[in-house]
Amino acid sequence: MPARQLSSLTRNDITGLILAGGRGSRMGGLDKGLMQLHALPQAQWLAQQLQRQTAGVMISANRHIPTYQSFGFPVVQDADDAFAGPLAGILAALKCCPTPLLLITPCDTPQVHPELATMLLDSLQQSDRQLSYIRAISETDESRDHPGFALLHRELADSLEAYLVNGQRRVLQWFREQNAAVCCVPDHISFHNLNTPEAVEAFRKG
Repeated sequence: MPARQLSSLTRNDITGLILAGGRGSRMGGLDKGLMQLHALPQAQWLAQQLQRQTAGVMISANRHIPTYQSFGFPVVQDADDAFAGPLAGILAALKCCPTPLLLITPCDTPQVHPELATMLLDSLQQSDRQLSYIRAISETDESRDHPGFALLHRELADSLEAYLVNGQRRVLQWFREQNAAVCCVPDHISFHNLNTPEAVEAFRKG
């Protein structure tokens, strides 16, 4: 994609995607997107937050579809019922994404950074890449990749589909194959996940 095209894109060229399509194995089978954390189901609350940063929002879900649809956002399902991981949900969204860029975030994140879209878009434009993801840096310079928070161009759909057809599922591996840019930010609660019942309970207790 020519740099001049990428440089002209704004947050109005971004669609947000809430990834809520997993089995919830570490949650004992519970649907993480439907957990109540902010007096709303988590996926609904996150979608409302992403609305403030993007042109629109979709939810990736493979269970409880009528419930997700009741939140008022388009719901995207994987191409099959294999529960092939987050990349399958991302591919389904890329194929119907109405904007050039897709911003992804997990459904089990209790907070969302208010400038997530801007940070990732800046990283994408400065690097002239088609994909950028978050890496959190702690005060002791330790780093942790958060591939669940990423911004990617819909032109990557064919590459992702080929990757999945070959039986690959690892998110970071595909990101690296795309020569993804890394958006380094200070370690922040916005990038933490609540993927066990114990983590959810600890967050609720504050």
